[in-house]
Amino acid sequence: MSAGRFRLAVAVIAVQLLQGVTEVPGAPAMPPSIDELFQHLGYSETDKQRILDGQIISADVERSRDDQLLAVVALPNKTSISELAATLQNGSNIPLNAATLDWGEVTTGTKEDFARVVYNDAEKEEVDKLLRVKADDSFNFSTSEITSIREVAKDLKVGDPNTIELVNAAYRETLFERYLAYKGRGLDGMKPYDHGGAPLSPAKQLRTVEAQSRGFLATYFPGLRQAVEEFPLGRAPDIVSKIYWVKRVVEGRPAFILIHQVIQVGEDFVLSIQRQFYVGHTYESLQVIDLALPAGDRVLVFSVNRVFTEQIAGFFSGVARLVGQSRTKGT
Repeated sequence: MSAGRFRLAVAVIAVQLLQGVTEVPGAPAMPPSIDELFQHLGYSETDKQRILDGQIISADVERSRDDQLLAVVALPNKTSISELAATLQNGSNIPLNAATLDWGEVTTGTKEDFARVVYNDAEKEEVDKLLRVKADDSFNFSTSEITSIREVAKDLKVGDPNTIELVNAAYRETLFERYLAYKGRGLDGMKPYDHGGAPLSPAKQLRTVEAQSRGFLATYFPGLRQAVEEFPLGRAPDIVSKIYWVKRVVEGRPAFILIHQVIQVGEDFVLSIQRQFYVGHTYESLQVIDLALPAGDRVLVFSVNRVFTEQIAGFFSGVARLVGQSRTKGT
């Protein structure tokens, strides 16, 4: 199965649908029909037929913030619901992104899970940049994380053979601490980034997406809504929740990312929410929802992807957003 045909690699829905519907606690998932999704996502009858004929069609959804990139895509997939479910549940979708260099599941909850978080000798330029880290948008670190890394840097001498390993150890510690904080407190545990101005809160960004998706999830998937919004307290026996670290190339640079993936599977649907709650640089956070539903002899995957980055806010935001959105659609 190719990465181009399988897009269930990114995660949380950000479409405001059926707001104000009362949620029934413990109610089973009742997925929407194909026609309901086409209507709510803004697809025309012509679009619907083109998608059913095998084309990948994007749609426009209203944005609520100037620092968002948004892509909505519907695409056909000949893989069965059960095969998609298995791929997601065992994490096999994570490395399907062609930019992925390495990845791992956090299984033991110890530092050993992050042992392969490393820069290599070919990435010395990135290591040198990290040693000069300061409060700007070159990296996404909190004030205390910047201080910790600079403490490592001040003790190093030019040509020190231990430089890369010391930097790797510092970054592993950063990821481990962010994992522990998120696992223990969810969004409340996420430290803001220090880019030199007002603190930049990825948690606030992700709460924006939660609010926008709440009506849809409460209506059709109340158990999953609870598992995501109330993490780590919200739990349900039919929902798989896992955390991964990933090393990917982002804008030509290696970046370490922490991903929380939540999956719910039924006889006639697969729903995946992927939340990137820490991103090393370039953008601040990402959430996508992918919903797969049967349509005749194939499966349709509806994907809504929201990326947050301050780089598109400001005077040229319109042009930057167009460029960023086109890249998001190709994720």
